Amino acid sequence: LDGSEESEDVVDVLCAPFEEVLARANDTATTSTWASSIAATPAGLVARLYVMSDVLHNAGQAVESGLARGASSFRTLFECRLPSAFRAIKLALRSLGRLSGEEMKGRCLCVLKAWSAWRCFPDKFVSDLHDLLV
Repeated sequence: LDGSEESEDVVDVLCAPFEEVLARANDTATTSTWASSIAATPAGLVARLYVMSDVLHNAGQAVESGLARGASSFRTLFECRLPSAFRAIKLALRSLGRLSGEEMKGRCLCVLKAWSAWRCFPDKFVSDLHDLLV
């Protein structure tokens, strides 16, 4: 994937469940379960975060090796959507028991540590994502 159009499609697909969680949280008429799809469950959202992290890592590797000229578009597109994603994860984790929620939160924090180490986002941005989650 080296074009920004394909990058946008990938980011849209990966971010849709996060947006679903936020929309359902704001819908006071919703009385059924908050997650209408497996992708919008707490485990599904954390799994999506892992996939997003893989995309960012692989895009970075492609740039370093000169294989993908549009790979940086992933970082830019994700940067716009990650604050909402982390708000959705925090909401979803509230539906879990304390121990399960803490375990899932720990997995998300590990992703943030990796992003800091990879320098794929500014430190302030990663810190802001951390603050949204905790």
